[in-house]
Amino acid sequence: MGDMAQGSKNTANIATAERTMLCQTPAVRILRLRYAETISFISKGGIFGDDDMQQELAFRYAVDRINMDKNILEGSKIVPIIERVSPKDCFQTAKRVCNMTEQGVAAIFGPSSRLTSSIVQSTCDNLEIPHLETRWDNKPHNRSCLLNLHPHPPSYSAALRDLLKTLQWRSFTIIYENNESLIRLQEILKAHGQTDYPVTVRQLGEGHDHR
Repeated sequence: MGDMAQGSKNTANIATAERTMLCQTPAVRILRLRYAETISFISKGGIFGDDDMQQELAFRYAVDRINMDKNILEGSKIVPIIERVSPKDCFQTAKRVCNMTEQGVAAIFGPSSRLTSSIVQSTCDNLEIPHLETRWDNKPHNRSCLLNLHPHPPSYSAALRDLLKTLQWRSFTIIYENNESLIRLQEILKAHGQTDYPVTVRQLGEGHDHR
């Protein structure tokens, strides 16, 4: 009787062990899968103003496209950290940038405002964090961490000049909003001689209705 009881106990222990192994198998597989495919997360900051809705959408879309393509950042994913600031609030901008750096962002994108962008650039230069922009900026930034994706201002102006020559436009009208906009077209004005056909230059008024 004792041997039979001991055999039954061993059989029960084996059955219990088998059930335990079956229950743990999925978890073990998941742990092994996570260990074999370890994903590193890269934080990318994005600072946007009140009028930067399109830039923010483009930023989120770019992050999603990169994360979906495993060939771009193999074994890594970008985690976007979004902050919204007023285009004229330098104090809040500085605080948001500090919060991003504390979270270990690898780079910061934006904003489009010249005033707040200088705050971001100064912080990025001090901490040697890449700063990405897409706004027009004609000032040189030597030894800076700034990477501006906007076409180089002189090259952009020269391209417009060459386009007018190719199209053989002899007379045209230049419509601009402010002095900064007019600077972008300086190569066109330089190329137009005094003996050529007249060029009309008009500045738009304030507001959004220019009809």
